[in-house]
Amino acid sequence: MKYCYKTTQTHSLSIQYAICLQKIIDIIKENIERENINKVHNANIFTDEIAFNLDKIKDNSDDKDIKKYKTVDMFFCMKDSKKNKKTLLVEFKFNCNGIKNIAIECKGKMEDSKVLLFGGGIPIHNNVFIFNDKLLNDKRDEITNIIKWRLNNPTAEVLSITELKEIYF
Repeated sequence: MKYCYKTTQTHSLSIQYAICLQKIIDIIKENIERENINKVHNANIFTDEIAFNLDKIKDNSDDKDIKKYKTVDMFFCMKDSKKNKKTLLVEFKFNCNGIKNIAIECKGKMEDSKVLLFGGGIPIHNNVFIFNDKLLNDKRDEITNIIKWRLNNPTAEVLSITELKEIYF
């Protein structure tokens, strides 16, 4: 499955909250603190690709329940050669310096994001967690074990920005 601009743009949440559609590069930049910018390589490899910024839905919804949700940073839609569609949930963890609280931070975000996307007509393909390159170089196996087993999400992926682009675009 590969990224699909049109399917992302026409997802039911994208239509309802068009203001939450953003260029992926802008979502990435919003999620990198200044002191960590040099730990994230190839942040500019995305140009015109768009995604739905799930963090912005809370600011743009009148629904009190939605405002309480913890969400992953974004989702985008994908299509395969048979025109099957799926969404990919993406959480950026660029500012993470250690791995102690990763499972606690991410669990609620995944669950609430799935609730928001439920009924959108496009099933969720997977959850992807993007970490800064330094942390991935030092602790990729430990992070992967935490994400997959402590979060009870054996298909989740732990990637760099470059790997996200190579695999899904």
